[in-house]
Amino acid sequence: MSVDKPTSSTQATVTVLDVLEPRMFDRCPICGDPATSDEHVPAQSLHGHVMTRTCEPCNNGLGSRVEPALLDWYDNAISLSKLSGGSVPGQRHAGRLLLRYLPDGEYVLLQDGPYDPAIAEILRSGEVDLKGALPNDDHVRLALLKNAYLAACLTFGIWEGEYADEIRADLKAARDAGSRQEIPRSRLARGLTFFRLCGPPPVNAPAVAVARADDPAGPIPGVVLAGRIFVSWTSDLGATASAAADDRLATPLVVGPAVTGPLLRWTPPEASRLTASDSKAADGADSGRPSCPPRASAMGRRRPRHKYSVSATHGSSLTSPVGLVTSDGPLYRNAAQRQVGTDDRRRSRSVAPW
Repeated sequence: MSVDKPTSSTQATVTVLDVLEPRMFDRCPICGDPATSDEHVPAQSLHGHVMTRTCEPCNNGLGSRVEPALLDWYDNAISLSKLSGGSVPGQRHAGRLLLRYLPDGEYVLLQDGPYDPAIAEILRSGEVDLKGALPNDDHVRLALLKNAYLAACLTFGIWEGEYADEIRADLKAARDAGSRQEIPRSRLARGLTFFRLCGPPPVNAPAVAVARADDPAGPIPGVVLAGRIFVSWTSDLGATASAAADDRLATPLVVGPAVTGPLLRWTPPEASRLTASDSKAADGADSGRPSCPPRASAMGRRRPRHKYSVSATHGSSLTSPVGLVTSDGPLYRNAAQRQVGTDDRRRSRSVAPW
């Protein structure tokens, strides 16, 4: 089964089947060492809650090496950004930049966090050069693999088997890598299907919920993280064929005229967005139970379902002209249509359950 490209207006419906409760283990579900550290699932920055316990190396190592990329992907963010231009010498720190859309479909960049005061003068020059880093696709997928695996452990206990062993080995390799640049790729992470739930998340969304994404070719079992991200419990084992994407960004920008007051969106106006929030669906006779991790028949009691209509933003990256805003200043449109990044993310085909 396939998921349309992020630019498609095709919608996917995600149905929540069971809300997961915290479950503590004596040993770390990732490496087997004593579990000594409270683990948020998903990360606290994504509004996750303490759902289990892992060891400190797994919690802190993966939390600092791969999970920041997941937050940047969810936020549509450019990190480590620098701007140069005008009469200001050198490159200046521009903070974290968030990609957003105007109602007419134009893209803007919103500054998030501290930045060099000289950025205002650089913007006034009208033409600037931007350098930064896009979310690393492999790190995003490893963070999703970690969260999906821990959700499986919450549901079924620390499970064993070929795929479980491979997941743990991949996560430990990421944890123990000498640097972020040395983190190895994971074939199971490469094959994940995942969506960003565009727009405001449902009110009081659970931290982790077992769910099903409906696709014309068949259901995709997985979990919803904090009402914001769906990630599959299946992997396409052929997805490793794609080359590693370059997450470095360097592009000239033209700062257009200032505008005020528009609603900033996460998705283009023509793309599908969240259209139903926390609406209860009829409890039909279909089983709707994931059949991927071992002992899937042990799902337990079914709770009321919830449906979310979401954009098919599978593995999306930045592919847009941009403008700039300061955190406390006017909004600048981009006057030129310039490409910021490339989207080489593959369509995912769910062929192998874990």
